[in-house]
Amino acid sequence: MKDNLGFGNDKAPELILRYKRLSIDYIYIHGTGHTYYGVGNTLTFGGKRYQGDVEAKNTLHYIKLNVTNPIKTNEDGGFTWSYGLTGLLWKGTVKGEAKDSDNKFYNESRTEKYGAPLPTLGLGVYANLLPQFNAYANISGLYAGHYGHFYDLEAGVRYKPVSHFAITAGYRKIESKVHHKDDFGKFKMHGPFAGLRFDF
Repeated sequence: MKDNLGFGNDKAPELILRYKRLSIDYIYIHGTGHTYYGVGNTLTFGGKRYQGDVEAKNTLHYIKLNVTNPIKTNEDGGFTWSYGLTGLLWKGTVKGEAKDSDNKFYNESRTEKYGAPLPTLGLGVYANLLPQFNAYANISGLYAGHYGHFYDLEAGVRYKPVSHFAITAGYRKIESKVHHKDDFGKFKMHGPFAGLRFDF
């Protein structure tokens, strides 16, 4: 998306809702990009070849349903395992000058959508360092051999100054890589995060 469609490092707001062992995680990304393809260089999108100035719009919805189960817990921390379902829905629109079969240019706009639900398994660990301070790490994903892989890795710390409120900070990396016949797709999102948590 960055190399071919010119997207930058867009912000990714996230909302997580939890009830007992069940959590629902939603991330939304939206951005625009601009690239230029000179002589001898084209972009193929939606079955069309584009050259010159190319404008693009990008929308991504990431939804993760997860159930977390304890393996071993005590007052110092514990280990968990999880299972769930993750959905990626991407929509992209490209506008620019496309080539027809006679290599003549004309204005064209194409929209493509890709989406897939993926079952996932995961492991997690957490440690209670101080009465109001703990650290955690978890990873979940799916490996599908030559078809590709998906994983979601997160590590962070949580500070809970009062009983119903916490501040979190850490690092998150989500990567999806898919092969299907001659098609290839790769999505990666990573970076630091900070958030607020409210317990009801």
